[in-house]
Amino acid sequence: MSNSGVTGLQLKIIPASSWSLDAFRAVVTHRSFTNAAASLRITQPALSTRIRLLEELLGRPVFTRGRRGVTLTAVGDRLLEYIKFFSCSWVTQIF
Repeated sequence: MSNSGVTGLQLKIIPASSWSLDAFRAVVTHRSFTNAAASLRITQPALSTRIRLLEELLGRPVFTRGRRGVTLTAVGDRLLEYIKFFSCSWVTQIF
């Protein structure tokens, strides 16, 4: 049995989640969808789509959106902790 179907599926999932995490980090950094989109050199609707896909994957919102920008929800805060942990672990293993 060939696993080409599985490989094809993985190739579709990995870039989408990587893009969503990049979008998430940018929004956390800039506290604004507009500024985050500009920093990633993408449109705001494209950024919103990436965040929506991430939220659908997690089953909960990662940001509370308001007039004065965005704030992390409890789920978003937890996701940020994981990202920081795994980023540090990866760098530590290289050096």
